[in-house]
Amino acid sequence: MKPSLIVLSFLLSGSAAMALDLPRLIQPETLTTHREALAFTPPQEAELTRIYESAKADAAPLEAAVRSVQASLGETLRATSPEPGAAEAKFAKLLDAENALKQLQFKTLLALRAVLTPEQMEKAVTLASRDTQANVPLMTTIESKAQRLKAAFDSLEIKPGPVLESKGAHIRGLIESGDLATADGALDALAKEVGIDEPIDEATIDFSQQSPGVTDLTVLESRFRNVETAVKDVIYLPHLRQLLQARDALEAAKSAEDAEGVGRVLTWAETLLDIKTAP
Repeated sequence: MKPSLIVLSFLLSGSAAMALDLPRLIQPETLTTHREALAFTPPQEAELTRIYESAKADAAPLEAAVRSVQASLGETLRATSPEPGAAEAKFAKLLDAENALKQLQFKTLLALRAVLTPEQMEKAVTLASRDTQANVPLMTTIESKAQRLKAAFDSLEIKPGPVLESKGAHIRGLIESGDLATADGALDALAKEVGIDEPIDEATIDFSQQSPGVTDLTVLESRFRNVETAVKDVIYLPHLRQLLQARDALEAAKSAEDAEGVGRVLTWAETLLDIKTAP
């Protein structure tokens, strides 16, 4: 059972590289997991490694293209009244980007298959089928946990930052290597780290109680940049919900040209993010 692209692409940043599940195409993780049983010769080992590393390098820009188009399409669809033509054009670009990636994957799987002897091929097919049946329950659990995390962040309409992407890439690597048990544990740890089970605090923050700090325009811009940078590392959902309140309050203060109001919101954010400011 392969993980759903839609579910895992949020967490597993490179999972734009969806696995092609076609007859008698052996996935790299099967070859890695059962290398001893398949008894590769040294030349076979070297050629399999070369094919895999080459494909990995070629896939990187293609995966980046898929993620970029996905993000752009997501922004369009989040608009109150998305323009149908623009949405359709971006969706077509997404299909093209995914198709390029699938073509590389298909070419790679054919190349890997060509390295195997007929006997190794038959054994690999049997082992892959056995692994699939054994992994169905755990893969279902993993996908469910990933879906829950995705839904939590989707509800805030924010894109995952670099920290979450990094953790997702680690989990993706575990899944690709066939280490589903560790991947499942890593998802549990990530769920705890993001506070997915923490109660939702719907209280409105009173930013007026904060000191505005230094409100010189140049200083405010510097403070804002520091906050903006620090926010990218936040993955704790309760804090992200609060920061969304701060974002709205900041925009309101900026629209009103209220420098003190901007400063008060920034002071609150600096405290939350543990940003040290000059006295």
